[in-house]
Amino acid sequence: MQKRRGLWCLFLLALLSHSLNTPCRADSTTPGFKIVAQNVTLPGRGQVTSQYIVSSVNGFAGKVAIVCTGPDPNLYPNLIMPSCAEPTQELTVPANGSIGGGIIFHPPWVDLTAHTTAPSSREATSLFACTLCGIGVLGLRRHLNRLLLLVLGFLCIGLLSGAVGCLGSGGLQMTPGTYIFALNGAGNGATASGKVTVTVVCNSCP
Repeated sequence: MQKRRGLWCLFLLALLSHSLNTPCRADSTTPGFKIVAQNVTLPGRGQVTSQYIVSSVNGFAGKVAIVCTGPDPNLYPNLIMPSCAEPTQELTVPANGSIGGGIIFHPPWVDLTAHTTAPSSREATSLFACTLCGIGVLGLRRHLNRLLLLVLGFLCIGLLSGAVGCLGSGGLQMTPGTYIFALNGAGNGATASGKVTVTVVCNSCP
């Protein structure tokens, strides 16, 4: 009797162990992919391409849409941060293979698709406000004392510094610093994400 109970206990333990391990094995063999991207550094007014690789995992094959996302500029109104030139790309990943791509990071006022440059809304607003400030000073300088002129001058400088990350010998530049971008991929029911660290340097800043 005790021998039968022992056999039943062993059987139940084996069955429980099998049921617990089966989902883990299924999950570990689910087809997917991974994204590995290159960190980059660029000057305040330049652009650079980050190379990335999408690799098949467990035999994954098919098209993968890559979307580049970065810090929300609305959360950092006083910073001029880089932008992604091509926020969405589509790559076909071979089974058990890999494929490469590239994401261009550039100043936000540069439109690479149209090959034109235009100031951002923050830059335009601040420059407009500074222009009005200058016009007011010229029109009222006879009626204002030197102290008030100094206050208006500092106000104008403050408006510009809020929109300009760095004013060097070349003009408007992005704000120096390190920014984290994400490359999010999705395809055939699988998702993955890679990280790109973008560092902006301003060589002409004091």
